[in-house]
Amino acid sequence: MTEALQKFFDRYFEARRKKGGEVCKGEEVCAETGPLRDKSRPIETICASCTLLPTKPSNIPAHIAVLAAMAFRMQALFDSGAAALYPNFFTPLEWEAFLTLKFARAKDQEKDFQTEQKDQARQEQMAKLMQLSRGQ
Repeated sequence: MTEALQKFFDRYFEARRKKGGEVCKGEEVCAETGPLRDKSRPIETICASCTLLPTKPSNIPAHIAVLAAMAFRMQALFDSGAAALYPNFFTPLEWEAFLTLKFARAKDQEKDFQTEQKDQARQEQMAKLMQLSRGQ
């Protein structure tokens, strides 16, 4: 179960990172403002080619949907300052889902950090080359 959660969260955060933090707003919003305004093709066909599909609210596999939703709910509660007594406030499986979410988010943020480090190193290298080309 946690392996399926891990795969889902990994895909979710990767898609979100690649789109600059953007996530699917759902079919109702997309039908008004996005690609689903095209009524000539089935929704499934349009959504299948969308890069935001891994973040689509209805795209969570059914067997982990409740746990994924609970993990996001727990994250929101804790981010707002709520506290819960460990381990009795939530079930062990809910705690495991929450930790899986936290680990997936941290792994994804590490990818952002590595990219930023590479960009910074490139910029420093370019600055050195510019200095050398000016003869300084």
